[in-house]
Amino acid sequence: MTLQKIERDLPSPAFKGLSAYQEGVVWSAIIVLVAGHGAHVSADILHGSCCTSLDCSALDDDLKEALRIINQEKGMSLKGLD
Repeated sequence: MTLQKIERDLPSPAFKGLSAYQEGVVWSAIIVLVAGHGAHVSADILHGSCCTSLDCSALDDDLKEALRIINQEKGMSLKGLD
């Protein structure tokens, strides 16, 4: 996933099942990861926003790929990333 792809996909129908707040938080975490700031920073964003255990099963595969990386960080328990 690249920043260009993220820009092209906004707003995204890929966020079925998440509130607008949760969608914004997830986008922020993914953008930080793709920009090269590390999965731990993305996890901090999700943690600080009380979004560490979201059900991500309805998200598209590109988003799940990025979230799998973030989900490996301490304290993360995102669901539906299989």
